[in-house]
Amino acid sequence: MLLRFINEFCTTLEYVVKFDDDMAVNLYQLNEFLKAFTSFPPTKINPQRAIIGKISPRLSVIRNKKNKWYLTKEEYSGNKYPVYILGGFYIIAAPLLPDLFEATKHSLFLKFEDIYMTGRLAEIAGNVSHYDIGGYLRMYKKVENQKDFLNLSVFATGVENPKHLADLWKKLINIHYKKS
Repeated sequence: MLLRFINEFCTTLEYVVKFDDDMAVNLYQLNEFLKAFTSFPPTKINPQRAIIGKISPRLSVIRNKKNKWYLTKEEYSGNKYPVYILGGFYIIAAPLLPDLFEATKHSLFLKFEDIYMTGRLAEIAGNVSHYDIGGYLRMYKKVENQKDFLNLSVFATGVENPKHLADLWKKLINIHYKKS
């Protein structure tokens, strides 16, 4: 539904940013990154067909029924997942979205959204550039990661709860307005 909605009603977007509700995102830094990425894309990366985030290695599909990441052969027939971006935070170039939507018509749904959206559908759409920015992300809720976030060396970090997110956001706003 998300891909359909974006394709129908959000036609002027350049990027779609997806992040979990336990992530804090520095929108100021993210905006600067996306401007630079669009203007000066890395070698061999087509910014119009990019999915950006922390790339997962090609992991083996878990077949143990007791594991929460378990999939049956019917749900996913391969033994390894395609290259995908971890689901806590990722960015999809808007020109790629129609092809991802079209790919949904040729793939069974996977219950793991990150593998489905950024791996399986990207594989079907073809000619997709996965670009790793793992160095700018902290997916886990560690104090050191929040320090990196506030000193602007990363632009997304995990948070513990809504109050923690609000506190981190207030600190970020204060830092941003002191700079401007």
